[in-house]
Amino acid sequence: MIYWKLYFWFISLISVVSIFSSISKLVGNPKLGLIVAFLFFMFFNILIVLNLYSFVYKKKIGNDIFRKISFYIVSFVVMTISIGALGKIGEKLFYAIIFTILPLVPAVYGLYKHAFKDAALKTKEKSSSKKSTIWKIYFYFLLASLILSLLSLVKNLEKELVSWNTINLFISSFSLYGLYLYVFDKQKFSKQLWKVFLAMLIIWDVTYYFALSPSTNSEMLEKIPKAPYYAMFMITIPLYYALYLYSFKSERKKVKNIT
Repeated sequence: MIYWKLYFWFISLISVVSIFSSISKLVGNPKLGLIVAFLFFMFFNILIVLNLYSFVYKKKIGNDIFRKISFYIVSFVVMTISIGALGKIGEKLFYAIIFTILPLVPAVYGLYKHAFKDAALKTKEKSSSKKSTIWKIYFYFLLASLILSLLSLVKNLEKELVSWNTINLFISSFSLYGLYLYVFDKQKFSKQLWKVFLAMLIIWDVTYYFALSPSTNSEMLEKIPKAPYYAMFMITIPLYYALYLYSFKSERKKVKNIT
């Protein structure tokens, strides 16, 4: 197990250095595409570090669903990086394999063992009205992302894409409010309203991330890579699950009418 501990601290150190390096570059060039890419990069690193910490030190972080979703997300990203590396030639391919792909292979294996094979975490989880800490971390992560998006929108008010971003920001704000209600066990509006909103949210996000934002003739967007938008869509998948639980599975307290 000592090897796993060394690997965990190695990945943690690399993640911290990479995040601070990305922040320094972002401060000097705060473009929308770079902000989205940075948010996903930070989310990806935190996901790996949290799960490795839980696996190596046998600390319970999140539930079985969180661990499995983490494994699938990390595996998908590593597979995407590997496929992208195949298009490189010579030294670029060598460096991509040595410094990017190989260091992540143990992480994928560790997350797999943690999600599917770790007997220490296969005990039945006690039901509780309080949500796990990981949901709260996810909520604050999306809140920070929303604030950064708002700042970017305000800075680029005269850009062509501002109309779509404004609509998306409004919808994202309401979806984040729904996540807040779920995470902190609050009740607002009817279940039916949240069911309708969840369906509309998924339709809008698919349209926004896969049609409106990446594919346009705008000269501004030609310089923004499509991958960050797809990555941002993946980050919102747990949000859909939380809103599904809130609108379909949560129990509502009966409020007595005072006459």
